[in-house]
Amino acid sequence: MKLRTFRLWERVLVLTLTAGFSTFTAHAEEIVERDVMIPMRDGVKLATDVYVPDSKGSFPVILMRTPYGRGGDEGRRGDGYRLMERGYACVIQSCRGRRNSEGDWEPFVNERDDGLDTHAWILKQPWCNGKIGTTGGSYGGITAWSVAADTGPSHKVILANNPLMDGYHDLANIGGAFGLGTLMT
Repeated sequence: MKLRTFRLWERVLVLTLTAGFSTFTAHAEEIVERDVMIPMRDGVKLATDVYVPDSKGSFPVILMRTPYGRGGDEGRRGDGYRLMERGYACVIQSCRGRRNSEGDWEPFVNERDDGLDTHAWILKQPWCNGKIGTTGGSYGGITAWSVAADTGPSHKVILANNPLMDGYHDLANIGGAFGLGTLMT
């Protein structure tokens, strides 16, 4: 008997987004779109990879916004595939000014608005069932939290791994000194 292992974050997302469903089935068909350019309110377009289990259904969506890269199709089956195989649509987006996304990389400046615009875009897609979860590690955790207060009832869960808790003291002014190494990138 082969046991399937889930990471802790996958378990939390599964339990939260599938609450109230009597069955949970992965679908055999899949759609993967790379470098979908999603427009933001100021006209800048952000590069996004979209993973959908089945074009005929609607699914809970996991959103990851990251400056680190979206994984691509490098011969490995990363988070997008893993979540899709478990019955989720997954949207992985490069932050403004990173990878193929347009605009200038200005850490912490546009994350809230870009995240809200991405949420709005996802909710308009036929493959979205109206439930969105956000996740990410480090800066990706910050992007997950940055929209929490303003996304409304569609935002069901945040699973942020190692986000900064206090950007002013933990990043900008470490021990009272300007964080030159992290803020001047």
